[in-house]
Amino acid sequence: MRNTSSFCRCRIRRNIKKKLTDEKISFTIGSVFASALSDAIAKSFPIIGEAEFRLGYNFFYNGRDHLTPFIGGGVFKDWTKIRIHHKRRELPYLGYGTIGLLYDHEFNSIFTLGTNIKGILGGETSSKYVRWGSPVIGFDISVPITFRFGHKRHWDIRIEPFDIYLHGSESSRNYVGGRSTIGYRF
Repeated sequence: MRNTSSFCRCRIRRNIKKKLTDEKISFTIGSVFASALSDAIAKSFPIIGEAEFRLGYNFFYNGRDHLTPFIGGGVFKDWTKIRIHHKRRELPYLGYGTIGLLYDHEFNSIFTLGTNIKGILGGETSSKYVRWGSPVIGFDISVPITFRFGHKRHWDIRIEPFDIYLHGSESSRNYVGGRSTIGYRF
């Protein structure tokens, strides 16, 4: 399976250390390009895109573990062309709300491994294309692998394999791929 990934992340964080917690405000914008597994299209490698905003509170335990519950919203798009009655159609944009949990364990000042789990509930933004059906529910599970670099380790590169499953009343898809991000911690 061919896999192309690209993602741009911008984070804004404010850290206030109180006992064993630390507060974080993070803002993520980006797009994801990845191969996908699709039951309807067996011989294609679709390209997907995603832009998301998250707001969460970061709990910092024993100097190594970060646990962040969050809420957010975003837009998802699958640019795969589906052939219906000799015409090629696309699934519409999907607007969604999300709630989830991010966990990171810092092995040292350079390497971090984590788990991200989020639930998705949304609906399509137009109906002129092939329909998702409404509502669309799903999940996104990923395993971020982060490498930090630079003076005071403010910069990071993250490789994140993922599985996104979306189910609507008229269409269901399972996407497997990877995100790669570059971030800066304030």
